[in-house]
Amino acid sequence: MPIFVPVEGKGVARFTETPATVARRAENRLVLPLPTVGLDPSGQALVNLAEWFWIPRAQWRPLTQRTAAGPVWAKVTARPVSTSWNPGDGSPAVKCAGPGTPYDRSLPASAQSTECSYTYTESSAGQPQTGPNPNDRYFTVTVTTTWAVSWVGAGGANGMLPAMTRTRSFRLPVAQRETVVTGGSG
Repeated sequence: MPIFVPVEGKGVARFTETPATVARRAENRLVLPLPTVGLDPSGQALVNLAEWFWIPRAQWRPLTQRTAAGPVWAKVTARPVSTSWNPGDGSPAVKCAGPGTPYDRSLPASAQSTECSYTYTESSAGQPQTGPNPNDRYFTVTVTTTWAVSWVGAGGANGMLPAMTRTRSFRLPVAQRETVVTGGSG
């Protein structure tokens, strides 16, 4: 909030900005991206197979916005700190301390790990049909990226602002595959 400062002897008032108020204005101008989604398997998840979730590393970086009001300035920095993936099947969200790890198809599965995956135990076949094909059924997955927001300003002022979030939802069909063995040998 601007501070009212009367000008002595002039009978005229003026408003003086503080670095904290300029920081809030800078925060309002800061454009944070919606999370871009990485999945494996992509296109369709499978029952009892871990679905890996991640945000691309190129999107996982601090963003800044500098704003000035006369000689008073503030620079706001938002840093992504966590992601939360709601799998859409009624289970609790998967909370990840970072962006997740992309699955690398050039490496064997035994050489990879992630802290950001979810294993569906039921297919999306029981979900409402959304198109002309009877198989147009899916779970709606929601990913939220949380950003920690700090600022520095004129005169060495600094502080923290409330965390910011960006959310995106997407459809994910989940199929169930079964193996059938016929014509056994022996």
